[in-house]
Amino acid sequence: MPEFNRDFQLDGLLARLTEETITQRELTDLEDMLDGNPEAQRRYLRYLGLHADMQQALDIPRPRPVRQRRWALSAALFGMVSLIVAVALLWGRWQNETEVASPIARVVDVSGSIRWIGDIGDIGVPKDSLKIGSSLTGGTLELLAADSWTEIAFLDGSTVTVSGTATVTLSEGLVGKQVYIKHGDVSINAVPKPTCAPLRVVTPSAEAEVLGTQFNVNVDLQSTRLSVNEGSIRVVRLADGQVQKVETGQFVVAALERNSAFESQPRPSETNTWASALPGDIKLGHWYPATDESPGTVGAKANLWLEDPDKPQLHYSVVVGPKGISRATLRLSAMTQIRVRGSLKRSHDVVIGFTANHVWGGFAGKYSVWKKIDVNGAFELVLPLEVFKRSKACFPESPVGLEFQHCWIVTINEDAGLEIDSVQITE
Repeated sequence: MPEFNRDFQLDGLLARLTEETITQRELTDLEDMLDGNPEAQRRYLRYLGLHADMQQALDIPRPRPVRQRRWALSAALFGMVSLIVAVALLWGRWQNETEVASPIARVVDVSGSIRWIGDIGDIGVPKDSLKIGSSLTGGTLELLAADSWTEIAFLDGSTVTVSGTATVTLSEGLVGKQVYIKHGDVSINAVPKPTCAPLRVVTPSAEAEVLGTQFNVNVDLQSTRLSVNEGSIRVVRLADGQVQKVETGQFVVAALERNSAFESQPRPSETNTWASALPGDIKLGHWYPATDESPGTVGAKANLWLEDPDKPQLHYSVVVGPKGISRATLRLSAMTQIRVRGSLKRSHDVVIGFTANHVWGGFAGKYSVWKKIDVNGAFELVLPLEVFKRSKACFPESPVGLEFQHCWIVTINEDAGLEIDSVQITE
């Protein structure tokens, strides 16, 4: 694409981002244009900085929704008769949407960069739509960064907690509730339900019926891992229709490959150490294979941070964590250290954090620390667990005793050439 046309397209997407009229597909296109393109990233930051300055200097109100501007234009052009017709049509549409899109859940807590896409296709930004206590109709949650998380409660009290990068769709019909997990880490606490209306959890490789239990689900492109902490679930592997019942203290992995193992197993033993096995343990980032000059590394991937719609940021993130069918439970202790090896092209602040679960339960919290790395090249950080602070007061003050899930390393608003060689948990 010629440079002029590319800049024109980028400016159009940025204008719709600041006006809050951007669509889901356009947001994806914008992230693709920014990823790995320093000139586009600089143009993005300049544009948003100028927009923020203009709003502050001129006290510009937030843009009105597109539908309202179009309605006003129609009224001015066609007069009172057209106005009456338009109002009647809008009233009919409002009634229809009210009947179809009744609230099914509410937001218990929320943090980080998250998009909510309702059933009718409207994209709500967190500041306006995902607030604590907000009611939700059926729709899709997109968590865009490693340190994002939210807890959603269905009206019957069942809760769904999503953390890290993830895409999860919530719905409810005559036969019960459904949670579709495209990818990501989810913890579900389902209240007891009659057998005629179980909560259904669906992923690309598995389907589970839940009548009342607490369990965790980890979904990637190739497999689904379900771990039951209390109660039992019935899991169907979609590749061949095989069924497994998973009881308290057990887990099962449903992969897309039919010849892979599919049977309930006891919870793996605990360990206090772990070393990343790349590229298998990558959750977010670009994999650069090993060469004669250097080992394989994970390059930071650009993603939009939209927690405050007035001040969107660019994050350059690497996320890694234990994967595998029989991975051990990685329990954090007072002696735990997190060792990160990597490189930067120039000195920069780096955020290092991790997600933790309760060992016999669901999501526990997120913990992080800022570090100034004054190097131009390779670096190694050895961080004792005590330097990591919880990101919200509702999380346990100390992560000691919790289960490590994954770790993120991030630079903010500047591509400093972050690459990660390895992450280790040691004592």
